[in-house]
Amino acid sequence: MRATLILAILSLMVAIVHAGPGTHRYKEPHSNYGDEKQNKHHIQEHMKAMAKDDDDKVPDLSEQDMIYYLFVIHDTNGDGYLDGHELRAAFTDFDEDEVQDLDLTLQEVTDMVDHVLMEDDKNGDRMEHLKNLHFTPETPFGLPLYPFFEKAYEAVVGEPASKFRYIPSVTPLSTVNEVTMTCITYFIVIFGGRFLMTNVAPFKLKAPFMIHNVLLTLVSGILLVLMVEQIFPIFYRHGLMAAICANETWTQPLELLYYLNYLVKYWELIDTIFLVLKKKKLEFLHYYHHSLTMVLCFTQLNGQTSVSWVPITLNLTVHVLMYYYYFRTAAGAKIWWKKYLTTLQITQFIIDLVVIYFCTYTYFAYTYWPHLPNMGSCAGTETSALFGCALLSSYLSCCP
Repeated sequence: MRATLILAILSLMVAIVHAGPGTHRYKEPHSNYGDEKQNKHHIQEHMKAMAKDDDDKVPDLSEQDMIYYLFVIHDTNGDGYLDGHELRAAFTDFDEDEVQDLDLTLQEVTDMVDHVLMEDDKNGDRMEHLKNLHFTPETPFGLPLYPFFEKAYEAVVGEPASKFRYIPSVTPLSTVNEVTMTCITYFIVIFGGRFLMTNVAPFKLKAPFMIHNVLLTLVSGILLVLMVEQIFPIFYRHGLMAAICANETWTQPLELLYYLNYLVKYWELIDTIFLVLKKKKLEFLHYYHHSLTMVLCFTQLNGQTSVSWVPITLNLTVHVLMYYYYFRTAAGAKIWWKKYLTTLQITQFIIDLVVIYFCTYTYFAYTYWPHLPNMGSCAGTETSALFGCALLSSYLSCCP
């Protein structure tokens, strides 16, 4: 779908320049974005041709849709504005054959850019701002968020997010030995630490604890909205079964987000260290959940289970609220909805179980017992599916 929109916008831009909007040579009234009827016809013809190749449906784009996608495609630095350089790139972004027919000179392109900035640059900063949020299946929050993440990722990692691939035994923390040693170290530290703290006064650690929790609130929230942005168009256009079972649902952006969520599980182990240093009671469910959720994320990454987004997004939702609660109470606030937090966690596990058990059942029924009612196969390995079912079931049995 994304490729379809990109090619469609290129077609739109050809139609815009053929019509001549954006230059000073056309009489009033005119649109800097071209004639809607002509553009829509031109763009639909191109999209129909592409739909034959990828079996994709041709979306019905309004003029506002076309302008929006035009803006998004050419906002190369993701700052929410089109500057003169980005406008110039937009006006010259055509197929080679079309460019030869147009025979645009640099001066003509410059005149077009100047005209758009003169008419549509309301605040005089030489940039075109996307003034209104645009809600579509691809942008459920009104604007594309993943491009902002990609820029931040590249700034930190030094390479594009699109190059990331999770490769077992190659990617950091992708081996059984690493995960096993982490769990063993975790238990040695928390139980050894509790022993060493026997005759030591508890530490207050108010500021570090607040920073820890507010950062986890923000990170969990960011991962949540990025995952929802990736999943929602799949769910909207192809339905729930495709969203939880199709192989195509395991996309490269989601794989990266799942891996980052997995890394956050290592960070969350620090929760228990705070409990030890503050001499708080260590509940079995706490350290059992913290250690084995990390293991669960590891197994689902290796198994490439398309349903992974269900437990992960639910878990992130709970964690946004939970870590915010810890942050506020550490500052002395009284939170009235505390009692609902535990209920929400149990509800999360129940939903997880229903979905995971369904996916596991339909896979095994389709694969081994096709005479049983089923909804077809489901992406992922058998080991990861069975481990997920067993672990999520154990969470509920551990609940008081």
